[in-house]
Amino acid sequence: MCAKLRQEGERVEAVVGSFDPLVAEQARHLHQLAASGARLFAVISHPARPLLSANARAELVAALKDVDFVVLGEGDRPEKFLECLPEGCIHNREHSDAQLTEQFIRHVQARQRTS
Repeated sequence: MCAKLRQEGERVEAVVGSFDPLVAEQARHLHQLAASGARLFAVISHPARPLLSANARAELVAALKDVDFVVLGEGDRPEKFLECLPEGCIHNREHSDAQLTEQFIRHVQARQRTS
């Protein structure tokens, strides 16, 4: 699909991340990329200890109007898909997504302690 879009002259951007869970900061980043006019792929990676299943995360990301396509990564990284993309159009958010997940967990735990 990616190669076909590029042959048709479409600009393509891909965001690799766990989206576990999907939070507003990630949605804003996806919106900014889509606002540039590019066709947007969200590539769902697999964190070591996911909170949500890959299918649930893919469904949440697919519900965003700015995302054109969702790709479930196979293994650690969906290398075959990413190989078709030119340099500079892959945005890897795996590290920042891991930090967001940890922040989310701490927030939920803190809320539970105060209840």
